[in-house]
Amino acid sequence: AAAASAGGGSSSLRGTLPLELTRSRLFQQSFARLHSCSTAELRKRWRVEYVGEEGIDAGGLTKDWFLQMGRALLNPAFCLFARAEGGDERYVINPLSEAADPTGQDVSAEAAFRVVGRFLGKALFDVQVVDMPLATLMWKHLLGEAVGFDDLAELDPVYANSLRWVLANDITDVVDECFVVSRAAFGTVVDFELKPGGAAQEVTEENKGEYVDLVTRWRTETAFARQLAALRAGFHELIPAEEVAAARLTVDELSLMLNGRPDVDVRDMRSGAKLQGGLQPDDDVVHWFWRAMASYTAEERGAVLAFATGTTRVPLDGFQPPFTLVAATVSAAATDDARRTGDGDGDGDGDG
Repeated sequence: AAAASAGGGSSSLRGTLPLELTRSRLFQQSFARLHSCSTAELRKRWRVEYVGEEGIDAGGLTKDWFLQMGRALLNPAFCLFARAEGGDERYVINPLSEAADPTGQDVSAEAAFRVVGRFLGKALFDVQVVDMPLATLMWKHLLGEAVGFDDLAELDPVYANSLRWVLANDITDVVDECFVVSRAAFGTVVDFELKPGGAAQEVTEENKGEYVDLVTRWRTETAFARQLAALRAGFHELIPAEEVAAARLTVDELSLMLNGRPDVDVRDMRSGAKLQGGLQPDDDVVHWFWRAMASYTAEERGAVLAFATGTTRVPLDGFQPPFTLVAATVSAAATDDARRTGDGDGDGDGDG
């Protein structure tokens, strides 16, 4: 809804813009384009082209580009995001990203996260899937919602439990802390005051509630406030904050819109599929295809989707255009060649 209201209309109305890439430098070149393009260019529908490769991007290359870029942005080598301590795979802004330069081109942390925000905004605007499992608090920040202790517990359940113990017990002569947090950074430990004069104020039974509130805010927002502000600014270039608020999206809805559904429901997929080229629902080959899909693992189903659509995940609103099976005519010679290639040790000399 937010993407539609923001203007994510047909490419004929928005225009297209070629995105020329070499596969070996896909991330660096894509990052540079997202960094330098105007908002008007960002609104266009990008058409992916790979140097030295023939072919036309009918949608699959673009879908694959969004997936590859989303995964690359989470690469720990780039230091932009860090995996949360909880069991699930969730990512949050890495506080050490202040020194990150993912492309080696002297890009500031704020500029880098503006690129991330632009990328997420464009994905939502273009109704694309990115496969970026961000922590709940990241989606809340994009939606303008308040974050709190539950979000800290998702990031670091062990630390959250220690804070719960502090709140539930008398800490007199037990806890020896001040209103300061420490963070290891590149071989040194840096202290941050949670409030002015915090280094000189001890945590006591009387003020422990304030301490927990401040340390929670620091871990979920203050520690990466500048990067977060840049990410939100980039996101709102295409998806204005007022339209996000008007759409009344929930965290789960925004996550699904950008990440799609990880599990392929074969029955849902089959019910919405189209048949072309003379295929009929009762044809043996149609039954064979769906029987095979039902027997596949989740990874194998994802591979089929990637081959057919360019993405391994199911968009929230289903496939547009619909998933389609098309009858193909294969010559007897081609069938014999395929059979020989698949026989024996693959040297092409099988008996068929």
